[in-house]
Amino acid sequence: MYDLNDNELWTSGQDKILRLYNFQGELLNSVQPKSRNWPYDIAVPKSRDLVYTEYFDKSINIIKNTQIQQLVRLWKWLPLRLCSTSSGDLLVSMISEDKNHLTKIVRYSGAKEKQNIQWDDQGGALYSSSINIKYLCDNKNSDICVADFTSGEVVVVSTAGKLRFRYTGPQSATKKLF
Repeated sequence: MYDLNDNELWTSGQDKILRLYNFQGELLNSVQPKSRNWPYDIAVPKSRDLVYTEYFDKSINIIKNTQIQQLVRLWKWLPLRLCSTSSGDLLVSMISEDKNHLTKIVRYSGAKEKQNIQWDDQGGALYSSSINIKYLCDNKNSDICVADFTSGEVVVVSTAGKLRFRYTGPQSATKKLF
């Protein structure tokens, strides 16, 4: 078992292997996902275990005591990015398998789905319908912040999943993409 501390970090790359290094560059552990697919994203929640998403396997997995366990298996959705919140939950962005490519953010507490964030109060999509990158995190107010590459904006929703605002950057005459 590896107790991740402030001097260690997990990495993943195109070689499909997850690696734990210390800041001296020494390899402490390496794990290959069971499906042998490239981990789409990784995060370390408060439990200090590594969590990662597998797009093609449609799963969210956790490495506990060097053993890979499937945390969540999705149906009709593909997991993309994830982050660990300050409260210890996981936020996962995902896209629908169908041709609509709808996007949503799901909050998990362990393997239990707690919240599904997809629509605003008028029934409109909060996030662009694209597989393009959507980085996500929570801020000090516990708002969920999503940087949506396709729409060129940051979408911020409250912990309750209500749209707070969309930020597209400073207004300018050149209209460069934020």
